[in-house]
Amino acid sequence: PPRTPPSSPPVPPPSPPPPSPPPSPPPPSPPPSGPPSEPPPSAPPSFPPPPSPPPFPSPPPEPPSPPEPPHVPPVPPRPPPPPPGGCTAPLASNFDSRAVRNDGSCLFVRQGCTNASALNYDPLANFGDGSCIQPVPGCMVWRAANFNPNATYQPPGDAGSCTFAIRGCTDSTAANYLSGALVDDGSCAYAEPAGCLVPQAVNFNTSARALLPGSCVFPLYGCLDSAAYNYVSAATASNVSQCLYLGCTDAGDANYDSSATTLDGSCASLSTRRTLAEANVTSNSTSPPSSPPPRPPP
Repeated sequence: PPRTPPSSPPVPPPSPPPPSPPPSPPPPSPPPSGPPSEPPPSAPPSFPPPPSPPPFPSPPPEPPSPPEPPHVPPVPPRPPPPPPGGCTAPLASNFDSRAVRNDGSCLFVRQGCTNASALNYDPLANFGDGSCIQPVPGCMVWRAANFNPNATYQPPGDAGSCTFAIRGCTDSTAANYLSGALVDDGSCAYAEPAGCLVPQAVNFNTSARALLPGSCVFPLYGCLDSAAYNYVSAATASNVSQCLYLGCTDAGDANYDSSATTLDGSCASLSTRRTLAEANVTSNSTSPPSSPPPRPPP
């Protein structure tokens, strides 16, 4: 509770001033020695001084001011909460569509070989893609007799030592047979019989063991019927569907030819001739017009 200031003692009222004495009578004047003179003017009567006004009472002392409260600094307002954080990268595996602030927690998928014993092991891969290559020991020198085309590494020591041998033709019936060869290198050549070894050729020789350069004859397809319109005398293979036979193809015409496949204008009927003429006009109209002859000089 606030403290009550002590009360001051009452101030006594001021005492009134003492009364002034009455004025003394003037002394008697002497008798006149000479002729009588006019009496001196009388002095104005004196009045007592007015009493001094009583002093004003002093104002009462002001009560002491209450003590000031201790200074308390103002509390600053709280900042707004930060927006929700998360991974904002759409390509990351932990992408968060609700996050509006990237907090550095994105995880990206790296595909690769995750098997540490594989030859292509990727220590940064976090998703196995089945591309691991398991090591296969063997001789990797292709000139060696024990060359392993599936080997991925060559271990040191006896297990990985390559064995070198003479390579050549190991077929005793070949012309270039090499008796000391231990590894056949596919270089065998046969002198007889030689011929065309191409199955698409006309003179393909199934019994030939060697290819005779320039011996293959390839077919030339064409119409081999001399009665056909498009007969090809140099053709070596016949193609019946290519042969064209001209004649009247109208079965109701007097000149109808049952063997004809192409209309040639030999039909006697007017309708057939008109059809042929219209066909000629149509073919001529579709051809580009010829340029006009140049004008003669003036």
